[in-house]
Amino acid sequence: MFVTIKYGAEEEKLVNPNCLSAVLLNHIRKTCGYENVVENLDLASESGEVMDLASKPKEYAKKFLESRATYILVKVMGDETDESSPSYIPLLDNAADKIKFSVTNPTFRQRAKAKGGKEPTVKEQKEEQAPPKINKMVNGKPEGTTATVTEKKAATTTQKTKGK
Repeated sequence: MFVTIKYGAEEEKLVNPNCLSAVLLNHIRKTCGYENVVENLDLASESGEVMDLASKPKEYAKKFLESRATYILVKVMGDETDESSPSYIPLLDNAADKIKFSVTNPTFRQRAKAKGGKEPTVKEQKEEQAPPKINKMVNGKPEGTTATVTEKKAATTTQKTKGK
């Protein structure tokens, strides 16, 4: 698994997100030349959705990042303890003109935390937002289903009467 990070003057870096979020962000900070930036760094999709890895330092980054996807490195200005929500400044030249960065679906993450105490993965988010699957019908029943209890009893009764 790998993801591509865009930063600077159209520079790109491949990284493996199979590690803690804090480790990944620290590695990106050092290898991309942002050691002197005191603000938190984070990643955002090319559509502007901030992954908010900085707030989940002890969770694996791969839970929140999609394999082979491209992300933009952003600087987090302010934090959630401030009265306003944090703002995000892209560290990719010319990206600020095109994309508005924000954590787009915080209620989804809060709802998932309330259910089971853990954040949903990118795959789980997509599954929840996907339309329901429609099963192919075979003999008036959804494909892959077994006979009903009534049908099983009828088959058993028929077999018993044939045996007598």
